[in-house]
Amino acid sequence: MDESTNSRMVAALHDFQRLRWRADIEHLLARLRGQSDDLLPFEEVRQRVRASVAGERQLREIPLDAIVGSVGRYHDFNRNFLPRRDDDWQRWSRVMAAVESWHGWPPIEVYQIGDAYFVIDGNHRVSVARQMGMDHIQAYVIPLQSRVPIDPSMTLEEVIIAGEYAGFLEATRLDTLRPGCDLRVTVAGQYEKLRQQIEHLQQRLTTADTASSFVEAACIWYDQVYRPIADLIQERGLLRDFPQRTTTDLYLWLCDHRDELSKRLSWEISLTQAIDDLAEAPGRAEQLLERMIPDNLEPATPAGVWRRHRRLDPAFWLFREVLVPVSSQPDQW
Repeated sequence: MDESTNSRMVAALHDFQRLRWRADIEHLLARLRGQSDDLLPFEEVRQRVRASVAGERQLREIPLDAIVGSVGRYHDFNRNFLPRRDDDWQRWSRVMAAVESWHGWPPIEVYQIGDAYFVIDGNHRVSVARQMGMDHIQAYVIPLQSRVPIDPSMTLEEVIIAGEYAGFLEATRLDTLRPGCDLRVTVAGQYEKLRQQIEHLQQRLTTADTASSFVEAACIWYDQVYRPIADLIQERGLLRDFPQRTTTDLYLWLCDHRDELSKRLSWEISLTQAIDDLAEAPGRAEQLLERMIPDNLEPATPAGVWRRHRRLDPAFWLFREVLVPVSSQPDQW
């Protein structure tokens, strides 16, 4: 190894060590925020959204920040493609040294689902390219198609919801029979409730002489049950207080509210009446917020119980002292 090559390897090693430190810091911050900094596992995403190959491999430039997952190395790098393994320094450094010597590298190979890309081959090249501040990289792209859109900002939880949506659309074919329909939700497990509504309608439509298919019932449900309520939700502006939620979210919460009212009053309540009740109730927003939060996110014990039952060794404390002001005046610090 000549002197110039050796110096490039040393510089690359220093870069690797710095990025390993950054990866640990990002992981800690993600944990503190209750978020994930993991790459998305391609095979799980593909299965969830029922994606299938949709064309021939193409060579083109792709945006680096749209690469969000990997086929086999999703544990080796974080979401920003910072290295997570200390024993990866030789391979990473060789890739960095190669590009700095102007030898360059061959195109990477990726799968594409929607606007998101998943690395088949070239994880280290992606990591080095991002470290060098590059915006795009050449790649052989294998496109896959799915009934639901996938974008680079999605978390694994959002992909799971998208997968449930794909299964619902596959069963109902509403995306093709009712073009432009938007039945997205933001909480997992909601499409089973929609399926049950369609199945109940299918049973009512089926007579001794006529059998109604699930797809036919889905179209009637969409036209005569869902669409009028969705239009009313939009007209009343009921989503103004919940910009991160969808019309279908609110439709399902209204169904729950209608069922509660019917049980409480012992007579049949329509969805329109449930909308009127929520719109006129002074605590409408609070009632809806209760329906937005899944049970597993609600606190299981009152504040303070955890601290009383948990005894930590001070050696493991994140902060040994916390300085707070007695009042808002600067001299009270």
